[in-house]
Amino acid sequence: MIVLLHGTPGRPVDWVDSGGAADVADAWAAQHHGVAPILVMPDVNGTYTADSECVDTPTAKVETYLTRDVPRVVSRLFGTRPPGPAWAVAGLSEGGSCAVMLALRHPTVFATFGDYAGLLGPRVGDSNGGVPDTVAELFGGSQAAFAAHDPATLLAANRAPGIAGWFEAGDADTDPAAAARTLSAVATRAGVENRLVIVPGGGHDFDLFSQALADSYPWLVGRVSVPAP
Repeated sequence: MIVLLHGTPGRPVDWVDSGGAADVADAWAAQHHGVAPILVMPDVNGTYTADSECVDTPTAKVETYLTRDVPRVVSRLFGTRPPGPAWAVAGLSEGGSCAVMLALRHPTVFATFGDYAGLLGPRVGDSNGGVPDTVAELFGGSQAAFAAHDPATLLAANRAPGIAGWFEAGDADTDPAAAARTLSAVATRAGVENRLVIVPGGGHDFDLFSQALADSYPWLVGRVSVPAP
C-alpha cells in the first residue's frame, strides 16, 4: 500500500493528471504479472488552495484523518495488509513534508516515506523560514507542538524505529534541496536508512515530481512487499 499526498495549491488527482502515478504503477504491474501495490490519494487540504501541512488544527483533524480514518477505510474496502511495514506514504512539495512527518510520528502506520521536494517540515509558506508564522497559524502559538511535528527534532530524538525514507529534489529548487540534504544527513546520524537524490537542473514542478516517483517506486515496492503476517 502506497499513500500519495498532493501539494498546495493542488488536488489528489494531480498525481494522475500530471504526476504519472498511474503510468508508473501500470508499467510495474505489466512487468510483474499484474502485481503492484494499491495507490491511495487522499485529499489533505479540502480545497485547492488550503494548506493544512497534514496536522490537526481546531478546524481540521488532518493528521488523525490520514493515520486513523484512511487506514481503517482502505483496509476494510481493499483487504490490505495491516498498516505498518506494508504501508508507505509519499508526497510532492507540501505532501513530501507531510510524508516525513507522518512516518516519524506514526511508524506503526507508515514504515516508509518518500519526500519529493518537501521543506524541512510543516511551513505555512514556500520556504524553510517562517517558523514563527507556522507556530502561530498551525499550532496555536505552541512551540512544543511545532517541535513535536518537526522532522529534524524527531530524528534527533531517535523517533524513527524501523522506518526508511527517500529524499529527492532538484538542485534548482533551493529550499527543498537544502531540506533534503539536511534531513538526509540527520536521518543518517539517527541510523535511519535513507536515499538522497538531487536532480541536476530540477525545479519545483511535475517534471521533478513524476521523476521522483518513478525513481523511488521500485524501492518503495520493495519496502512494502513484506510477507503477510
